[in-house]
Amino acid sequence: MKLFCIIIEIMFLTMISISFVSAEYRLYQYVVSQNVVSPINSPQETKSNQLLNSYIILSTLDPVSYYSYHGGYSAIKIDLLRTWICPGYTGDKAYCDSPYEDFIKNNKKNNSNNEEIK
Repeated sequence: MKLFCIIIEIMFLTMISISFVSAEYRLYQYVVSQNVVSPINSPQETKSNQLLNSYIILSTLDPVSYYSYHGGYSAIKIDLLRTWICPGYTGDKAYCDSPYEDFIKNNKKNNSNNEEIK
């Protein structure tokens, strides 16, 4: 009986503590390009081809994990542009907007309001 009471107490405390739990994840914005060097092309041509074949992505993988998951340092080259945290419940949601984009939008609104006042 004593063991049953302890188990019930633990379950009750667990249920109460679950209501205080919050979730969040970190989002990374990368510029990704192939890191394959052709022996035919000069280093300058290879660098310009990398720029043309680069693209921007969002990922929840940190840089080391992203390299590992996508073929390693010899296959791709990534440059970290930005990182931010998306707070709150994260299930079944799209990535949250960057706070930098929110700042730019608000700054544009403020500038347009100031121009109307003049």
